Amino acid sequence: HEILISEEEAWHTYSNGDYYAIEPMLPELQVERNVKPLIDEYSSRNSIISLDETIRMLEKYNLMVEQEIVEDGELLR
Repeated sequence: HEILISEEEAWHTYSNGDYYAIEPMLPELQVERNVKPLIDEYSSRNSIISLDETIRMLEKYNLMVEQEIVEDGELLR
């Protein structure tokens, strides 16, 4: 699994809708927030998707080997 937000960063990371905002570590750059930070690291193990979901995602971005290569897509082998 890939660690996206470490335990060290979690205490100053806040959920901001569809993404997380990691605040600066320097006290003079921090802003007081009325939201709770994460309590643990965030990694790819937190949101495992099924094989069918993986295939749909790869097809959506034209990343399946049997698909044609398009200008803004890639081909994985």
